[in-house]
Amino acid sequence: MTSFLAFFKKELMAGYRNGQFILFGILFALLGVISPVTVRLMPWLIDKLGDIAAENGVDVAHITLNAATVWTHFFSNIWLGLFVFIFVFSGLFTKEYHTHTLILIFTHGIARFKVILAKFAWMALIWTVSYWLAAAVTYTGSAYYWDNSIVHHLFFANVLWWLFGIWIISLIVLISTISHSYIGVLLSALGILFGISAVSPWLDIASYLPTQLASSGALLSGTQGISSYSYSLISTLISGLLFLSLSILIMNRKEI
Repeated sequence: MTSFLAFFKKELMAGYRNGQFILFGILFALLGVISPVTVRLMPWLIDKLGDIAAENGVDVAHITLNAATVWTHFFSNIWLGLFVFIFVFSGLFTKEYHTHTLILIFTHGIARFKVILAKFAWMALIWTVSYWLAAAVTYTGSAYYWDNSIVHHLFFANVLWWLFGIWIISLIVLISTISHSYIGVLLSALGILFGISAVSPWLDIASYLPTQLASSGALLSGTQGISSYSYSLISTLISGLLFLSLSILIMNRKEI
């Protein structure tokens, strides 16, 4: 436990020196602000662009602006934060592979599985703080101008999206134990994410996949209940644990 905490502290200090705390704090705070501000300014935009929209067949008179609109924007905008997260953390192990830092770490007696878990815990901490910061800012702005109580299953929808990010982290960890290349990790993670999203509608298996957790529109509107996400929630938990287990297995057998 001591060696795990020591390595986790090393990751915390590295994140502080690299400015990752500041980067994700500012980015996700802005993502939290953008949603209520955008919806708040939408009547002004509609007034300015109303004639143009009408000429193009858009019925601006029936656009509803409320807290549900804010959270719909939020869950669309948070994808940007996730993509930046993937871009930054795809170098999770690659630098240490190239500088042979892991050799020094392992020769000092730190078990390989503790390194995997510490890396995962560090990324999970950054994602958790950043995501819930964005959600809290959005909630505050939405509550100031509108009524959040009209949004169905709001907390559960946020938990699902947060958990989807944790699943992405476990995927990055697995790929990072296989590939020594930053580009390899980045393209593999994005490729798997886009591949699942593209294939699932054609195979009618979307409700069983982790990507379903990031599709909360029907949940917010109340047209679907919490039980509709049961299969995707189970598959996310099982596959995430499997990714971590495989990461530990691969790292234990890997020549550094």
